[in-house]
Amino acid sequence: MLKFKIIFTLVLISFINILHSQERKPVLKEFLISAYNPPYAWRSSPYEDSVFIDYKNANFNNFLWVRDDDELVQKVRDYGFKYYLSVDQSIGGEDDDIEFLLRGSNDEAPPEITDELLKQLDDAIDKYKSDPNLTGYYICDEPYANAFDNIAKVVARIKEKDPSRLCFVNLWPYFENEEGDNTPEEGDENYLESFIQKTNIRLLSYDRYNFYNQSDDNEEYFKQIARIRKKAVKYNIPFCNIIQAVGTNGTSVSWDSPGDGEHLDWRTPNEAEHRWLVYSSLVYGVHGIVWFHWDCCDWGVIENPDKDIIYPSLQNINDEIDSLKDIMFHLTTTDVYHTINDPTGETNDTTNIYLKVSDSTDLVVGAFKDEYDKENYFMLMNKNYEDSILTDIYINHFLDSLLYFDVTINKWQDVPFENDTTGANFIVHLRKGGGKLFKFKEKKATKIVNVNFATADLKLNNYPNPFVSSTIIKYSIPASNTGNTVYCNVKLDIFDIYGNKIKTILDKKQITGDYQLNYSCDNLPKGIFFLKLKINDKAVTKRIILF
Repeated sequence: MLKFKIIFTLVLISFINILHSQERKPVLKEFLISAYNPPYAWRSSPYEDSVFIDYKNANFNNFLWVRDDDELVQKVRDYGFKYYLSVDQSIGGEDDDIEFLLRGSNDEAPPEITDELLKQLDDAIDKYKSDPNLTGYYICDEPYANAFDNIAKVVARIKEKDPSRLCFVNLWPYFENEEGDNTPEEGDENYLESFIQKTNIRLLSYDRYNFYNQSDDNEEYFKQIARIRKKAVKYNIPFCNIIQAVGTNGTSVSWDSPGDGEHLDWRTPNEAEHRWLVYSSLVYGVHGIVWFHWDCCDWGVIENPDKDIIYPSLQNINDEIDSLKDIMFHLTTTDVYHTINDPTGETNDTTNIYLKVSDSTDLVVGAFKDEYDKENYFMLMNKNYEDSILTDIYINHFLDSLLYFDVTINKWQDVPFENDTTGANFIVHLRKGGGKLFKFKEKKATKIVNVNFATADLKLNNYPNPFVSSTIIKYSIPASNTGNTVYCNVKLDIFDIYGNKIKTILDKKQITGDYQLNYSCDNLPKGIFFLKLKINDKAVTKRIILF
């Protein structure tokens, strides 16, 4: 009996220790919406309320980062913001090059960080760790690999003193070996592996700006987010994307000697391009969006000549993120793929959710599971930021229900769909650079993978187009591959630009041949609509315009 009690006690202690360690493990507690160089990241008092109000009205929830300044921190609290405390501005004296200690350089490894500096860090942690508004500790930006040991010591010290808080380090954006052997090479996994394994950090972050005055570097942008996501999935770590808010207006920048630095050639993104950056991040499974950048330098949002364009755009896009953040925060990425033109070279992690679209529609598809490991969420993202799209989507599940989250009203909305012999199909409308999050319930457990939905043989036209009140719709039912006449289920529907079905024009069985019918639109408002012709399990759409 005594032996049993001892064993039971040891097991109980072990179980309690496991629970205790899990409770103290640093975890991201909410979706991060922030701006790099937030208000007063570098500027001293007086701290004007209007500056905080502008930041609040842009729908941010976090300061990345805040200096150890009682008055500044109190302002941040007063306006309801969470914040990261800047480590490199909380330790060191005039003779300490804290930036070099935490970042290293391409040419020289930094000296080992001293116990004296780590003790200064203890004082800063003790001062702020009881503050519920403290999210974590900002350490440095774009470190070289030779500084990882110092970063690891800082992270370990923070975990020892404040184990539930996160550490934030933003990694190199390019992984290119342009400056020397110490700069990570293109696609160099050793840089990421070494960083994660040495520091044991629980939040990844990187940046990659792609909108230039002369070109858009979207291919490298997608390659980089795919690399980061791959490591985040491998180590079960959430990750953030720092994305381009501003153009530099031809500014030459050097952080040491303003006006005598690198010529930066970024252009100001428009709202569709801002939206593209956000949804390309969300579809890859990020748990944080950080805009570069807000303040400091005359091309940040605050002092940018294009502020009147940038600020309302960020307000609108951040409002969309705010609508989605609580849902996305509890979802984990399981798969990402491009319907066409995939620049990443990545293979699918799973085919549990498999979608097909028309060959001309370039989308990114992201599949997710919730905290209950149900993989019944997916996001569609329009890679085109110059035009909105409306397309047929086919999914390899027979559906009982399908909904998308409407960010304009913060509600799940029903999506019309049809089950057929191959799964289900529906129509989706996506804004320029936009995306939509869907969830579904299955009607059956059967899943059909890699089904061919080619529609090249289907013909659908109308004349005139545009038209005033009526139009002649022409369509064809092709013969079978053997050339034989076939007998088909034919359905012709009309949809609005949001994918809502307005009316079924035709639903009957017909044989191979050419057909036409006259359709009157007297009861419809002027605008753009879409015809959808479905023949058995194949479909084609056509845009029509009513004057």
